[in-house]
Amino acid sequence: MSAWTPNGEDVENKAARRALALTNRRLKLILLPTEQCNFRCTYCYEDFKEKQMSRDVVSATKRFLELRTSELDSLVIEWYGGEPLVAFSVVSEISEWVVRLQEQRRFAYVAAMTTNGSLLRPDRAATLAALGVRHYQISLDGFRAGHDMTRRRADGKGTFEKIWANLLSLHASSLPIDVVIRVHMSPANLSSLEELLDAIDESFGDDPRFTVFLKRIGHWGGPNDDKFSVLDETQAAGMVRTLRKRLTRIRTDDLDAPSEPCYAGVANSLVIRSNGSLAKCTIGLNDERNQVGNLLPDGTLEIHQERFRAWLLGLEDMDEQILACPYKALRARGPQVIAPKLIPVRG
Repeated sequence: MSAWTPNGEDVENKAARRALALTNRRLKLILLPTEQCNFRCTYCYEDFKEKQMSRDVVSATKRFLELRTSELDSLVIEWYGGEPLVAFSVVSEISEWVVRLQEQRRFAYVAAMTTNGSLLRPDRAATLAALGVRHYQISLDGFRAGHDMTRRRADGKGTFEKIWANLLSLHASSLPIDVVIRVHMSPANLSSLEELLDAIDESFGDDPRFTVFLKRIGHWGGPNDDKFSVLDETQAAGMVRTLRKRLTRIRTDDLDAPSEPCYAGVANSLVIRSNGSLAKCTIGLNDERNQVGNLLPDGTLEIHQERFRAWLLGLEDMDEQILACPYKALRARGPQVIAPKLIPVRG
């Protein structure tokens, strides 16, 4: 079960899992406050064309939350990008709004952020923790030079030292946070990852707030796909076994074997992009099958019902393979043009 799921619901029973994926009493909202980024990772699939949320989109998002939280038992917000902390003011404003609503309506609330970690200064982490943003996923590709080969700033400079310093500052703090250090695996970086994991185990192994997640990078249709190689599933499994032997103090997570469906494959999860358009998945944002509607100025939604339903096929018989990654299943079917038919809905 995801650490970001409120209330610790039991999702082992298929009928119960389907019900949780369909109920309108729960909502997972993935917000992209900007699609700009201060990094240019060599394997990134994003195009950085969209900018920070405008005032109109911020206001519409707040109105949407006001409408939906009136009937929610639980709300999960995940901040994504681009790099969400490039738009720290947007994250703060919307988070303050949610906290106010939560105090009034008493729904369970969990907030998380996927960030490159370079802008997560201690003062910002403290501000965000006070606003309920207490779960982070931060990626590293190796130790120092190994990391800096692939996770570079937009100006081409390395990024490891700043991220590592921020991680150490979080470790030194008493903030009520959880940090997943996402370690990226590729055919080229095994030796650098061994050094990295030794350092992580030594530096954070005494802190239960920190967890390591080993994840292979993949080809997701971005402009850089032909510039790097990836591990196949068998190679990745072997690399995980090798690397985990170095971790004796720190906890590890296996998010490749989830006990609940991918967020994109459930009905009560939605992505709001920085331009106000709606998606189901944070990968393939320019794939028309992933363009499922629009957020309107009054906080209501226009939903492309046919495209939206295409993401939910795994729920019909709780097909674990489709539920694990509905976008992979859609891509395997090949391109399908579905003419837009937008239908207004309240939320």
